[in-house]
Amino acid sequence: MARVTRESIEEVRRANDIVDVIRGYVPLQKRGSQFWANCPFHDEKTPHFPCRPSASSTSVSAAAPSAT
Repeated sequence: MARVTRESIEEVRRANDIVDVIRGYVPLQKRGSQFWANCPFHDEKTPHFPCRPSASSTSVSAAAPSAT
């Protein structure tokens, strides 16, 4: 199976707004220059999942639940 090249990853990153992508899955709240959401992997009542549009990134500090 072929590996995805770094250039392909960068092309996808440039072509998509991370805020729009995440907003398609979870509600986002704007605080300052960042957007925040409840972690999609846990049952949370307060937003702890940051989305930084300028960096085209997000911080996933929580592990996805295991498939058991």
